[in-house]
This record gives sequence, structure tokens and C-alpha cells, in this order.
Amino acid sequence: MTKNMTALAGSTVAALAYLDDILDDLELDGLGGEEISDEVEEVVEASAVVEDEPAAVVTDEDLENVDLDELEMSIDREEGYASQESEMSVAENAAQTAAAAKTQPATTPRAPRAPSAPRTPRDMASLDAKVFVLEGDASTMEADALEKNKATVMAALPSQKKIAEKFENLFAALNAGKQPSVYVTAAFKLLDEKKTITGTDITTMYKATYKQGTAQSQSGQIMTLFEAAKIATRQKNTLVLNDNSAVAERLREIFANAA
Repeated sequence: MTKNMTALAGSTVAALAYLDDILDDLELDGLGGEEISDEVEEVVEASAVVEDEPAAVVTDEDLENVDLDELEMSIDREEGYASQESEMSVAENAAQTAAAAKTQPATTPRAPRAPSAPRTPRDMASLDAKVFVLEGDASTMEADALEKNKATVMAALPSQKKIAEKFENLFAALNAGKQPSVYVTAAFKLLDEKKTITGTDITTMYKATYKQGTAQSQSGQIMTLFEAAKIATRQKNTLVLNDNSAVAERLREIFANAA
């Protein structure tokens, strides 16, 4: 048994050496002699019988009958299969990544904030002309005089935005028979009680409820408003109640009815 195995090994080595000599004389595109030699060795080893069966003896005739073209094509096919498997693996990974991305909850883009609606100016032109009478008795005035007076008062609308808003609010309240803004209401009640007040008096009153900055800014707006509406006459930082003010009289009626 040992003798036979030794003979087989010697024959295999001789066969490989013979095949190497043949390959040295060949030039195959894209393949080196060592690569083909390694492949032939695998073919020869694969031809051995497994599980103690007598191994087939490779003869010189068998080696001469090796189809080198077929062998080269076989190697190319194996390389092609390996390349395809690699590409398929990449494709599968890409598909899995895409599938995972689809399962992730979509991030909802934040809706753009709607632009704030501009303040709609009150249509003072639609108000009753009588509420624009600042002094005197409106009931004694002719319609033409009332309309002319209304146009004059509307043209005197203060240019500063915050004061203009208070001006519009005041006449809208008079027309509806309702109290004006809390700032106007509080300041008028203080003026109607004391008859003469200063900007400091108004500021001190507001500070009991509001911050220092708010109290000061509101005080300045009230003094300008009361002068424009002829509720009071102004001398620098002092307001004096106008006894002929039709607006003041109308405000007293509204507060009395609310009480």
C-alpha cells in the first residue's frame, strides 16, 4: 500500500512538472503561468478518489489531452461568478438600506408660519357725525355742519400709531355707547375727579398695575389724546379738564349706565 502511494505521488509530481514546462511556452491573455498551474493542480487533486478508493493515475497522455482553452474559460467563468455575487451583495445591501429608510417615520416639515394679518383700521367714516362734536351741543347743529365738523376731526387724527389707535377706539366707543380702552377709562376718571392732573399723576396711577415703562409710555399717549379730543387743555405736562367737552359729557353717561 505504501509503495503504491509513493508511486502515485511521484507520478503526480512528474505530471505537474511536465505540465509546467508546457505552460511556460504558452501566453494566455489575462492569465499568468502560475495561475494556470495552480488551477491544474486543483483539477488533478480533485481527480483523486475519496474514502480510500484507489486513486487514478495521471499519465502523460492525460496531461497532453488537457484542453487549455477550456481551462481558461473555466477560470474566467469562476471569476465572473465571483464578480456577480459581489455585485448582487452590494445591490442587496442597497435594497435593504432603501427599505429601512422607507420604514423610518417621515419627518413632517414645519409648516411656514402664516403672516400676521394687518390691523384693520376702523372705518371712522361710517360713525355717526354727532359723536365727532367735541364741544357744544350736537343736537343743535345742522346736518351739513355736522358732516363738515366730522371731516375736520377725522383729519386731525394723530400721526403716532398708538395714539391714533386710541383716537379711533375712543370715537368707536362713543358711537356704540361703550367704554373705551382701560387706559383711557382710568385716565379720564382720574381727570374728571381732580379736574387738573399732571403726567406724573397718570404715570403713578398706571404703575399700580403696570410696569414702569408701560406706565410712562401710556401716560404720554393719554396726554396727547385728551388734548386732540378736546377733553382737556394741555399746558406742558399738565392737563386741565375742559368744561365744554362734549366727549367728556358722553363718557360720563356711558360710565353711569355701566354702573
